[in-house]
Amino acid sequence: MRSETDTLLTETASNNCVQLTTWKWKDFSTTAYQLSDGSYVMSYRQMALKVNQDKNGAKNFVEKANLPRMEVKINNFLWANAVPLTTVLAYWKYLCRLGVEKQMASLGCQAIEEFLAEQERIALGWESSKPSQTLKTVYEVSILPNRASLRVLFLSDREGKNEYRIELESALKSIGVFPDWLDKLRPKTRMQLSEKGFSGVQQTHYITRSEKESKIHEQESEIIVHSKLLSI
Repeated sequence: MRSETDTLLTETASNNCVQLTTWKWKDFSTTAYQLSDGSYVMSYRQMALKVNQDKNGAKNFVEKANLPRMEVKINNFLWANAVPLTTVLAYWKYLCRLGVEKQMASLGCQAIEEFLAEQERIALGWESSKPSQTLKTVYEVSILPNRASLRVLFLSDREGKNEYRIELESALKSIGVFPDWLDKLRPKTRMQLSEKGFSGVQQTHYITRSEKESKIHEQESEIIVHSKLLSI
């Protein structure tokens, strides 16, 4: 028999027949459910399995902390417990503080925080296509003989801070690696690279061209502003 609280949560999700899917943000991905409104939730099992924990421990943490949770319908007839990404974030942060599966939990926390921040920007009308950095110049740098040149981007933000980034495709070509190499890496390899200081791939839609002339063709610079970039 359901309590009044359970009934309220059930009514909230009554129109949401969830669909099993993969939630992904940049290099991090995990199994999740997607609601009819497009938002993502996870079962206790999904939330715990990603960080090698027991689902009962995850459930006890959520209930003890009284974190947001709900009941959702699977296949139109089966009810299941689910939690929003904010609750998943709180649980994984708890594991990080305990030092349990710290690497995977930390990667997951970073992914959720960035995803939620992006959703908030969109909700406030700050569309992702709105530039926050300006492409000042693109340098063609040859570091290896008989290999493609690196494209190094000189960027400036609204506060006047400057930084340099490398276009991903040119970086990989310069060492003879196909651009889809990163997408094929196993999660364990990604974690090992992260431990070595590899910053990962960043998809950017926040760059606009400067009115000043770049050091490459204008048409090419238009392509670069929508490229995947690496921090130096």
